[in-house]
Amino acid sequence: MSEDEDARRREIAELKARLEALEGVENSKAEAAAEPTQDADELLSPVQGLSSPPTDPKLPNGTGKHLMIAGGVIGVILLLAMCTRPSSQGTSESQPVASPPVASPAVEQPVPPAKPPEPSYAWRYSEETDELTDKTAYHSCLESTSRVELNWPYKSQYPRLCVRQSPKFGRDVIVRLIEGGQFICSSYDGCAVKVRFDDGPIQTFTMLEASDHSSDVLFVSNQSRFLAAMRQAKRVRISAKLYEAGEQTMDFPVEGFDPAKAGIK
Repeated sequence: MSEDEDARRREIAELKARLEALEGVENSKAEAAAEPTQDADELLSPVQGLSSPPTDPKLPNGTGKHLMIAGGVIGVILLLAMCTRPSSQGTSESQPVASPPVASPAVEQPVPPAKPPEPSYAWRYSEETDELTDKTAYHSCLESTSRVELNWPYKSQYPRLCVRQSPKFGRDVIVRLIEGGQFICSSYDGCAVKVRFDDGPIQTFTMLEASDHSSDVLFVSNQSRFLAAMRQAKRVRISAKLYEAGEQTMDFPVEGFDPAKAGIK
């Protein structure tokens, strides 16, 4: 029960008590007024005789009017109390209903472009044996410290320089784009590529495509001359043209090359 309803109930009770007290006062006045009238009748009855009709006792003037007003006031108060009393259903409906929390839509975070793997600056050596001839092929490779930037659909990457000693193909020096791409080089006449060993002068070497016309590989035409200079150097820079990416330089830290591990005697 609310505080307002309690106050209304107390107010109605006080009004009822006042009206009851007022009715009691009016009744007392009526009784007091009726007693003299009755005594006067009794005194006059011997004079008037039996032929006079008995007079009906009447209430004093204004008593009935006061009672009607009091009854009307009580009725109005009770009617107001019934109208203003909130029902349990109305109270429950008027209560605000807490809405469930609405989850905010997830914000998609931008995905950073994948970075190419870090290059291996040391020579890596591997061997494989031919099952038919039982002869061993040697592969020696290292990756460039500088990255070449290629356009879509190719990826930016660190090219690889390899020395292959094979009983089937002989000795080769190979430059490879390990994640795909295209060197601009003629499959018939080859292409001229600029090479610099350490801080020496820029030299020109002829490069050739692979026999299967793979465009992501270049073979050094004069591999003996290249290896002789490389074994005396710590750094080799090769500048080549790439498809829709212009001419770019690959920087190879060739120091520490071990000919024995590379199968070169």
